[in-house]
Amino acid sequence: MNEIEIKDLVSKLSWEYPKEEQNKAIDQLSVVDEQYFCLLFNKNLKETWENIVLVIEKIGFPKNEFFIPELLWLLQDVNWPGSMHAIDILLKQNKDVVIPKLEQTIKEAYQQEDYMWLGGLKLLVEKGNYNEMNFIDENTLSLLEFSDF
Repeated sequence: MNEIEIKDLVSKLSWEYPKEEQNKAIDQLSVVDEQYFCLLFNKNLKETWENIVLVIEKIGFPKNEFFIPELLWLLQDVNWPGSMHAIDILLKQNKDVVIPKLEQTIKEAYQQEDYMWLGGLKLLVEKGNYNEMNFIDENTLSLLEFSDF
């Protein structure tokens, strides 16, 4: 598969396509070569997010660790398509890989004063039973107190 074919398949993840085409695209994209992973998650195509999370899940561990930043990004709004499923995938990942990226993302959300995003990240922390001892900076979790929920 080349870049053009991959981008075409990503567009077919849209909820505007028939479910059969979406499922076919999910299957095909879940086996793309790792060099093309950067083409899969398009932040501008909200209508594809729910299905790309399914692709990420099908890619499986450890290859899908590549997408941890995108899955954390989806937590900016837990009402976004795929965001709750993203939490489930993150919880199945190796904590040693997730935690440094989570810590960085919590600090980024706080700096941006994105308190809704902090809420989504707090939800992940709670479901994962993460605590201060998991983080390099023990003060990181205190930033979650500013979350909207």
